[in-house]
Amino acid sequence: MHRHNNLSYLVDSVKIAANFKNTSIHAKDLAYFAPYVKRYKDTYKLNGSFSGKVKNFYAKDIDLVFGDNSHLKGRLRMDGLPDFNESFIDFTLQEANFTPKDISQYVVDSLTNRKIDILGPVDFKGRFTGFPKDLPLEIALFIH
Repeated sequence: MHRHNNLSYLVDSVKIAANFKNTSIHAKDLAYFAPYVKRYKDTYKLNGSFSGKVKNFYAKDIDLVFGDNSHLKGRLRMDGLPDFNESFIDFTLQEANFTPKDISQYVVDSLTNRKIDILGPVDFKGRFTGFPKDLPLEIALFIH
């Protein structure tokens, strides 16, 4: 119980400034700050810088690698964690790609997963601004 209280303080009150270079982060470790990622079985490789509190932060020069062949490059501002569904997201993707295998665990709808599988590997860039349940997209999609 005491440990949880310390992490709650970290989420709300402690300002963090960090530079990541070839950093490996496991989803189970991120779950301490963002419980919704607990269900994922992935290790993320991260480059970029982070500034702010966990609850309200800005990350730039992000280069995030996940799965076997997927990555995202861009910048991200979030306000509202650890409650992901109530968090405001401003995410600019300068370059991104994913394979259906790498993304499947993040898509809970089986019909959508089948459609993604049909597409095969995808490259895209764009901007996502809003809340997870109502996230307007500006996106350019390139299918192999």
